[in-house]
Amino acid sequence: MLGYSYVETGKPDPVKAINYLKKYADLQPHQPNPEDSLGEVSRYAGDDQGSLEHYSHALRIIPNFITSQIGLGDTSTLMGNYERARDEYTKAIAMSTNTRDSFHIEYQKALVYFWEGKSAEGIAALDALATKADDAKEPYAVYEISLAARF
Repeated sequence: MLGYSYVETGKPDPVKAINYLKKYADLQPHQPNPEDSLGEVSRYAGDDQGSLEHYSHALRIIPNFITSQIGLGDTSTLMGNYERARDEYTKAIAMSTNTRDSFHIEYQKALVYFWEGKSAEGIAALDALATKADDAKEPYAVYEISLAARF
């Protein structure tokens, strides 16, 4: 939490944040969460390559650590590697253990089209996902998808 506090404040200090998270990782080298946190904060700090490395490290510790798999998709999107982003989200969907997470990841995957400048494909993906969520009676997903569709 201390590491995150240094990037989520009014005066972010990514160097301090990463240093605290590295201490966390050193104290728990066989746990994926410290590496996952380093991946997220590295991305916040603009170190996309470092972010990918930390998320990948977390997945080597526990191969189905879903937040790191999603993080690979998020970081790949921000890097403009949209094909990889969709591949990483597809892997995360396969790891999902509940429909709420699965729908949220599919939602993020659909949004990649908008980052690419392919709004027609994005709208089509969101429409299909909205129908799927409605059919599954997943109210959280229906709500989330409907918010994106309004814009």
